[in-house]
Amino acid sequence: SIARTADLIVLLARHENEEKDLKKFLSENFIRTKYIFANPFVEPHDMIKEKIWHNLGLIVVYTKKDKTKTPMALPIGSNVREFALRIHKDFVKNFRFARIFRNGRIIQAGLGYKLQDNDTAEIHTK
Repeated sequence: SIARTADLIVLLARHENEEKDLKKFLSENFIRTKYIFANPFVEPHDMIKEKIWHNLGLIVVYTKKDKTKTPMALPIGSNVREFALRIHKDFVKNFRFARIFRNGRIIQAGLGYKLQDNDTAEIHTK
């Protein structure tokens, strides 16, 4: 039941034969969840992490308070409104503007502004 309700299944396989056996097992047990194969003996761990993150369809956006940055996972295509709602609904209600730090640039944005992976956002309220 866990495999049927998961967002993604990561299957570890050393050889193509193991991959075929695992695919057959999933098919025979009617598991239709999205899955990926990884070989931790060949693929670097960072590459496996990126593969998982990409298949989940998520981006990382950092919150900024003073000099500390805290990561937040959001779906690809999220905007400032969705980001602010994750923190607290009053940030949307009292929203004035957001500062987005991206690749050394500072962008002043509204609620509809689309966020990208590795953005840092600072919400300013009334």
